[in-house]
Amino acid sequence: MTKNVIAVPANTILTHARDIMKAHNIHHLPVVDDNRKLLGMVNWDRLEEFFYTRFNPFASIRWQLLWLVVKTRLKDIMKRDVPTVGPDDTAERALALLESRQLRALPVVEHGKLVGIVTTSDLFNNIVSQVFTLDKSGQGIVVYEAGDGRSAEKVISCINELGIEIKRLATIAPPGAKRGDILIQLGVEDATQVVERLRALGFRAGLRPR
Repeated sequence: MTKNVIAVPANTILTHARDIMKAHNIHHLPVVDDNRKLLGMVNWDRLEEFFYTRFNPFASIRWQLLWLVVKTRLKDIMKRDVPTVGPDDTAERALALLESRQLRALPVVEHGKLVGIVTTSDLFNNIVSQVFTLDKSGQGIVVYEAGDGRSAEKVISCINELGIEIKRLATIAPPGAKRGDILIQLGVEDATQVVERLRALGFRAGLRPR
């Protein structure tokens, strides 16, 4: 799980929440009170849906809609009945809960407080790391929701243009995912440049832990 989880208060405006998710390249944002008690959660798709359905191309009402979006708080759109797991729960239980609820992330709660978050990508990356043996040399990256043919081709082309060797590649499709994630082991010790280039192309990408 991710321990240093980013969370925000319920009165956070949507535009600020959106900026936080973009800046930290995250797809899920837990909502907590002052004591880190979990109140709910919002994901990127929910935010995008809200922005898309509220905006209108007609100039006569555009500013009214913009005002509505800016004034709306996370507490108005967040999912409140959020299933959770504890830090001592097994990966199998978390995966079963994610699959049965068709979710992609679960808050990790201990003594009523948010202590982390676990995602389908976390679980599947862990499984693949054990089953799909990666070379110890080089560094791995993950490109989220890029498992379709066209996206995968763009990812591979980007890496080739940088002149970096692709040592291993695997595609995984967590439960509830529209598209699978791509795990790649690269022939460099620091793949930061690759991640930054992929993000510039619009992909959600990150470094895999060694």
